[in-house]
Amino acid sequence: MKTEPVDAAEVPPVFNFNRGEETGDSNRSISDLIDDLRTAFQSSVFDHVQDILVAKEEKLKREIGRMKEEFELTRESLGIARLQKAEAEEELKSFMAKCAKNMEAMRVKTTAAEERAKSAEERAKRSEERYEKLLSEVKKAESEKSSNLVELKKRNGELEVAKMKAEDELKVWNRKFAELEPRVTKLESDTMEIRIAENRAGPAILITDSDDDCAPRQRPNSSEKESSPRVMKRKRSSSEKLNEDENVVPNNRTGQDQERALEVGGSSKYPDPATVTSATNNPEYKNTVASNGQGVLGPLKANPAPEMKALSPHYAKCFADEFKEFLTSSSSDSDSE
Repeated sequence: MKTEPVDAAEVPPVFNFNRGEETGDSNRSISDLIDDLRTAFQSSVFDHVQDILVAKEEKLKREIGRMKEEFELTRESLGIARLQKAEAEEELKSFMAKCAKNMEAMRVKTTAAEERAKSAEERAKRSEERYEKLLSEVKKAESEKSSNLVELKKRNGELEVAKMKAEDELKVWNRKFAELEPRVTKLESDTMEIRIAENRAGPAILITDSDDDCAPRQRPNSSEKESSPRVMKRKRSSSEKLNEDENVVPNNRTGQDQERALEVGGSSKYPDPATVTSATNNPEYKNTVASNGQGVLGPLKANPAPEMKALSPHYAKCFADEFKEFLTSSSSDSDSE
């Protein structure tokens, strides 16, 4: 280092270096220290400045070493951070891919759910329409049922009235039948007496007092019917020519016809008067007359006219007319009641 010569007359500069003491010289810049050295001529000053510079150098080296260590640490931490960043980016990518996949699945599920909701809404609408239709049908059925119930009640009432009327008519007809049965029994017994008398006296002709007895006539009153009983008359004749008349009851039937007439409820539907007349010759037959409410004429029928066909025409006609007149009077009485 060059130093300029110092004049002897000049006063040497005063330095603020203090050896062995802690001063602020170490904190001074290198330029200030060099400026001080330019005016210095003592070796101690140079040594002091050298020490300061060496100390600074040591200090800077230590700082550089520390900074290097920090740099290494920082670089390592930066590498770790980069690795973490890469891992984070990978995780982010996988997460984003997973999210995208989940979003797609969620979109599909949402679309399916919307379709199901739409179909459910349509089904609910159809169900509501069907419910309204069924409700209207039920109301209509209830109204029809109520009307049918009213009609059935009305019909039931009519049937009950008809039943009561029929029961009343049945009672009337039972009463009339009870009244008619003894009369028929009496007619049968009278007929048997006539047949017995004819068998004893010979052939007989059944006649009436006049031709008007067999003609249609007005219905008598109940008092007249009670006071004037019907009596059929007979006329005896010993003439052999009576067999030619249509009112003659012949007596020339066989024993087979007699047996058929005596059978009650047999195969013969209608009894023959001649057979009845011949059968009366048997004394045992008298005990069989009207034993069970049935005579030789058989059980009582609703229409006795066919039963009379087996008798002689004149007698059958008179008996049928009188019986029909009785039935007419009975029906008229029941109607009036």
